[in-house]
Amino acid sequence: MLRLQGAPVEIIPPDLRGAIQPQVAVSPAGAIHVVFGKKESGAIYHVASTDGGRIFSKPVKVGELPKLALGMRRGPRIVATGNVLAVTVISHDDGNLHAWSSQDGGMAWKESPNVNDAPKRAGEGLHAMAGNGAGKV
Repeated sequence: MLRLQGAPVEIIPPDLRGAIQPQVAVSPAGAIHVVFGKKESGAIYHVASTDGGRIFSKPVKVGELPKLALGMRRGPRIVATGNVLAVTVISHDDGNLHAWSSQDGGMAWKESPNVNDAPKRAGEGLHAMAGNGAGKV
């Protein structure tokens, strides 16, 4: 739940209860974007609000990875910059940093090549990213 002005807002439907490690990014236009993971399925989901957090979209699956790195400050990361959303996450299965991007506010996601140049270099599961507000991540 995200609390705004004292009123709780439910952003995860009952069938996704147990999802963890939410990360939030706010676009330059003010849209609120949240990503989170579901350990059992290895799925990453995105929800968004364009009305200041009063109502969030239904979750859209960004992607799915075996042995998704979740818990202990691990989990998906999101950047909202200009017209581009970027999500990154690590798989303990292959030890790589995976990325997806969306250019339509998170309705559709496209997987990108692994971010790390050398295989299996992200096994610890920790990472961060930032955007410049003008489309660069």
